[in-house]
Amino acid sequence: MPQAELCVLPTVRNRQDVPWLEKRLNTKGDLTPRATQSNSKCCETRSDIFRLITFVSDLPMRLFGLVWLSIVTLAAQSQSQEVNKTFNNPILPGWNSDPSCTFVKEYDNTFFCTVSSFLAFPGVPVYASKDLVNWRLASNALTRPEQVPELYRNSGQNEGIWASTIRFRNGTFYLITSYVSWYEGWGPKILLFTTTDPYDDASWTGPLRVENPANDIDPDIFWDNNKVYMSVAAGIYISEIDLSTGAAKEPIKVWNGTGDRNPEGPHLYRKDDYYHLLIGEGGTETNHSVTIARAKELAGPYEGAPHNPILTAKNTDLYFQTVGHADLFQDASRNWWGVALATRSGPEWEIYPMGRETVLFAVKWDDGGWPVLDEVLGVMDGPLPPTNRDIPGNGHWINEPDVVDFTPGSEIPRHFIFWRPPKTDLFRVSPEVHANTLQISPSPVNLSATPEFNPKRDGLGFIARKQSATLFNYTVDVSFQPKVENEEAGISVFLTQFQHIDLGIVNLPACSNQSLVPKFRFKVEASGKPNITVPEIALVTVPKAWRSEPIKLSVSAISDSKYVFGAAPASRPEEYLEIGSANALIVSGGSGPFTEMGFNFVLLGNMSNVDTSIAARTTGAAADFAAKHLEEHPLKLYGGWFCPFVQRSWIVLHEKQIPHQYIEINPYKKDPEFLKMNPRGLVPTLAVPMDVKGNEQRPLYDSTVVSEYLEEAYAGNNYGPHLLPEAAYDRARCRLWIDHINSRVVPAFYKFIQHTPEKEYSIEKARDEFLGHIKTLTAQMDSEGPWFLGKTFSLVDVMIAPWAMRLFLFDHYKPGGLGIPSEGEGGDDEAVWKRWRQWYDAIKERQSVKDTLSDGDAYIEVYKRYAEDKTNSGVGQATRGGGKLP
Repeated sequence: MPQAELCVLPTVRNRQDVPWLEKRLNTKGDLTPRATQSNSKCCETRSDIFRLITFVSDLPMRLFGLVWLSIVTLAAQSQSQEVNKTFNNPILPGWNSDPSCTFVKEYDNTFFCTVSSFLAFPGVPVYASKDLVNWRLASNALTRPEQVPELYRNSGQNEGIWASTIRFRNGTFYLITSYVSWYEGWGPKILLFTTTDPYDDASWTGPLRVENPANDIDPDIFWDNNKVYMSVAAGIYISEIDLSTGAAKEPIKVWNGTGDRNPEGPHLYRKDDYYHLLIGEGGTETNHSVTIARAKELAGPYEGAPHNPILTAKNTDLYFQTVGHADLFQDASRNWWGVALATRSGPEWEIYPMGRETVLFAVKWDDGGWPVLDEVLGVMDGPLPPTNRDIPGNGHWINEPDVVDFTPGSEIPRHFIFWRPPKTDLFRVSPEVHANTLQISPSPVNLSATPEFNPKRDGLGFIARKQSATLFNYTVDVSFQPKVENEEAGISVFLTQFQHIDLGIVNLPACSNQSLVPKFRFKVEASGKPNITVPEIALVTVPKAWRSEPIKLSVSAISDSKYVFGAAPASRPEEYLEIGSANALIVSGGSGPFTEMGFNFVLLGNMSNVDTSIAARTTGAAADFAAKHLEEHPLKLYGGWFCPFVQRSWIVLHEKQIPHQYIEINPYKKDPEFLKMNPRGLVPTLAVPMDVKGNEQRPLYDSTVVSEYLEEAYAGNNYGPHLLPEAAYDRARCRLWIDHINSRVVPAFYKFIQHTPEKEYSIEKARDEFLGHIKTLTAQMDSEGPWFLGKTFSLVDVMIAPWAMRLFLFDHYKPGGLGIPSEGEGGDDEAVWKRWRQWYDAIKERQSVKDTLSDGDAYIEVYKRYAEDKTNSGVGQATRGGGKLP
């Protein structure tokens, strides 16, 4: 089979290549990318720091790609002189959110800070500085996949490791954080990492799994009277914890903030005979703020500061917005300082591709008083320690250029990022036949991924460097000889799989004939932000004279709002050809509205279209039912034809004869309007009109919620029969057994169908568990039948019907089949199974069920992925991980 080789060759682009940047860097004091407001002394003096990097993946054939790279940025301007007390914000530029810092005298008067890392790996970075200006990556607390194996699960991009707290006590660093994933149901896991050497990745232990009785996020760790306490968010709770076992006592709620939403990010301090509790409020958006309270006793009562919030940018025209989630600490001279997160967006809060960054401010905290925090600006003053860059280790200095040649024996820089723990065999530094290169083998997904992607099984040929300055210029020399159609390699500015801007070299048919030629393809994926205008796809044939040598691909940020992509022969950069440009709005917010990670990646890899082997439309009787509901209607159901949860909603709509519009969702490319309604991308989603014209629509999702809404909202004489009884007890009893179906029967169905010989549990156990839950439900059915309630068809029947109609899959895929005993062979359970057969025979003939079923062969094809445990649906992932269904 033909193979293509992708090479990124060492190259340097100096400042003379980008005169616009030279001009900006030499413009003293006016480097903000937009006109600053009169009260915002924002000044950005950092050079372009945006680098690498790579992504390689499979196409219809197996592509073996080699990525050679060297990354260079412009030299940063010199930092403050030894006596200069002026500093620039942010101090940790680029995506560095939710900061926590501590000062450690025992480590030569060094400050240490940590930030959130979500699904990035290595994770939980720890930065070190002796002067609060020059910061170096000291270590990453999370460098071994076995530390947090949950990162392998297919969690959303806003999940993973959230806010942390770092503290030092008796020679040990303590870093406490939480892992969050909605695929397992809301239940953050509290993790406690420790080390005695903050400059050594391998020295970080654990983590210790700490109980989370308050079931919440943003843990803080605090010592008082030889006891250790943890505080968490969402109404601030404090629990005593055991550092040897992770046990936590019953939490005490101590403060709910000042009344704004989302009280979170707590930190405790002991000063002036008071316990001071610092928190964030208002959510991590433009209403974000910092508030504080104090009490004489740890358990309270807490009194809020009279001038709360003590720090915020809300309702201002400041350039730095979303200021909040702060932490306070002292230096060697007992001066108080604070850090917080902020975004460089201005009050418009529209363009902020670097997301939430770490800012520094001076704090005045008089004895007996409340802390007074300096307003966050671009240029700040404060009693800085003397300039000192004597930080151990070989970590990257923030704001210094990257020059990486991948010399033999070297390692991938520690500040480069993978998305989830990587498969180590995908990455090789300076292999023998290609010295001074990074070789990356392909993974089977492109930039937008695919529902079948399994992070641990497939790996991801992806490595990245955060964008950390508004202005940058990036070039990479690519030697790439694609062999088959749609092979592609290129660079991208990447926020999420739903928002990225790409320039690739791709093998496509020539315009004049069907022969394949390399073309530049510029395209934008913006489904995560559906209400913006994006440029059209641009295709430009690579000139023949360029094809025999490496091609220089480049992306430049010429302002805070515009990225320009282009190409040139590596040996003749003067032949530069601009291919396309796009607005930075595309990679700001959108599909990351909560965390706004500002993760801009430069990648190399396969950006071809996904092979959507699944049928895009329903078949059989369901196709006819769907076809009757394609016309525009204010009530819209977004669904997938093969999804049993969607069939629940279909059955209810059919039974109650509710007019609606059906919109099929392709799981490989979800419609922007759908993602606007439900950013999680799960079906069914019901768009509910708030007026008769459907001008305002609000989403409902979860098939049980959707079904009950339809039952209650369409209960008049113009609609079909009720699906829940009128008597309160009978309705409650129905809901009780609907919960049994949702929490027992359905998960057991997937556990059974996804069984493989490699599983720790046997297929017999999976079968017995599933049939046991069926028996329990059947035993509660009315004895006369045929339905759960007897003569009346109800939501209980609706909830189980889709899975009952898929039981034939077990006979098709699983050794021993479904295993329900034949008539006369049920033994002690004969009566139960007889009642089940009565119900099953009736449900097969129910018109609403028959009309919403596709052909059996179509289900067999879809569920093959489940039977082989290769599905990447939310349900499949949750089943594989042992968590709750989404």
